[in-house]
This record gives sequence, C-alpha cells and structure tokens, in this order.
Amino acid sequence: MQATTQTTATSIINASNISNRAMKVHLHRGGTAKRVRDKDAEQLVKSTLGDEGQIVSRELFKSKTTPLAKYQQIGNEMYAYHVKATLPFGDDGGRLIPTTAYLDYTTKMQAYLQQQKDLAIDIIGNWQQLVLADVRDRNNSLYTQGKPQNASESDYPTASQIASKLYVKWYPEPVSTSNDFRFEVPDDLKRALDAQLDEYVAAAGKEVYVRMLDPVSAFVEKCGKYTGEKGQRWHDSFVDNLSALQTELAPLNINDDPQVSEFLKKIDDIIRPYALTPAAIKDDPVARSAMRAKFAELESSLKGYVL
Repeated sequence: MQATTQTTATSIINASNISNRAMKVHLHRGGTAKRVRDKDAEQLVKSTLGDEGQIVSRELFKSKTTPLAKYQQIGNEMYAYHVKATLPFGDDGGRLIPTTAYLDYTTKMQAYLQQQKDLAIDIIGNWQQLVLADVRDRNNSLYTQGKPQNASESDYPTASQIASKLYVKWYPEPVSTSNDFRFEVPDDLKRALDAQLDEYVAAAGKEVYVRMLDPVSAFVEKCGKYTGEKGQRWHDSFVDNLSALQTELAPLNINDDPQVSEFLKKIDDIIRPYALTPAAIKDDPVARSAMRAKFAELESSLKGYVL
C-alpha cells in the first residue's frame, strides 16, 4: 500500500512540469590556503621511512580568531545551509529548490555571501599584516617546543594569490526539459531525457523521506538504550531535530506528496508537547517509553518509502 501511495504522489511532478515548480542552484567555493608543503621535513621522512609517497605539510593560521578562520567558518555554515535547504538533483553538483522556498533560501544565502565578501576584502586588504602575525606566532610556538624557528613569509601565498582563492560562485538556473531544445531532437532522445528527469525528481522526493527517517531512527535508538542511569548522556537535540522537521521539510515537499504531509503532521503531533521542555522526556521513563513506541511505528512506515 505504501509503495502505491508513493508512486501516485511522485507522479504529480515529472519531467513535463518540474521546470514550473523548481529551479537548480549551484554553489562552488574556493579555499583559504591554510597549509604549505614542508619539503625539508618531507625529504627527512622519505629518507627515514624509505617511502617516496610521503607528503608533509605545515599548518598556517592555526588561530581561530583570524579573519581566515572566520571566513572558513561562515563558508562551512553557508554550505551546510545550502544542502539543508535544497534537494539533490542530478550528478553535476546542482541542487533543487522549490519556487515556493526560493525567496527565503536566497535571502539567507545572500546574507552569507555578503559576510564572505566583507571578510575577503578584509583578508586581502590586510594580508601582509596577517602573514607577519602568523609567522611570529608560528615561530614562538616552535621556540617553546625547542624546534628551529623556520617559519617565514615565503611559506604563504601572495595577496593576489589568496585573492584568487577566496571566491564563492552561487547561481540559479532553470531546470532544462525536453521542451527546451531550439532545434529538432529525435523523439527517443527526448524520452530518454524525460526519463532521466523523472528519476531525478523521484530521488529528490525520496530525500524528504530520508530526512524524516534519520532523526526518527536516532530518537528510537537512543530511547532504546537510555535508562537514566548515572553517567548516561542525553542530548536535547534528539527532540529539537524532530521539532524542526515540519518547518524544514514542508517547503521541500517538491512532489506535493500527501504522505509526506501526513508523516510530518504525525511527527509534530507526537513531539509538540515536549518541544519547549525536551528535558521532560529525559526525566520521565514512562513518557520516554510511550514516545519511543509511537516513533518506532512511524519508523517502520517510513522505511517502506526509503529502503
């Protein structure tokens, strides 16, 4: 019964109308050049171990307070949000965003991009000072370890080189369908493209079920092991992750799948009484057991759509 329901739901959107309901977004990022190859140490290791495949590098900018550390932190947060707010689509790195979720997504992404831009300007404009400060810190660290103070400016890229690395490319594009060709294409190729798009859409729809199943399974597993004994750890995030599903996944229901909406409502109904007081589950074995039973039943149903 579940498989039939899912097939009906995923057929709501297919290659013929996906371009009207969603678009693709791409995100590509550069790096912060935080390592340099140490050829002297590398040669020593190779001669000692007799292994020519060894590569040795030194870490630059270890401090977590530098603009480079902040740039990397914001970049990681941006990428994590980008993945969380979109769905996989194809094999070219592009991701799918429903048009109904596009405004909120772009607003948050643009905020991340502005932070990245401001930090990049700061890094490039103060590159010489950042390098000199890091050389000093590295040599001080080497001194305290009784090692040669061999950190130098030559270990670092130039300002222009670092500028070429601090880039973020983020852009949307329409989802191409077989109706987009500007010239005559054989019908069998059009059918092949439509079939491929249908697979991509189905995979995007399945991803929503996966994202529901993961926190449900984590909660069931934790509640099966947690007894409240001294030394056992409980994280409120088990409850927080379930509470957030309605907000996070409802906008990504690209197929308008009624079963997704039903599952999200069931999850929300179970977890809502404890959303603001997650510790209550930790402290109440009866409530914990009852919730585990409800989520275990849901888990079994969800697996029918994922496995």
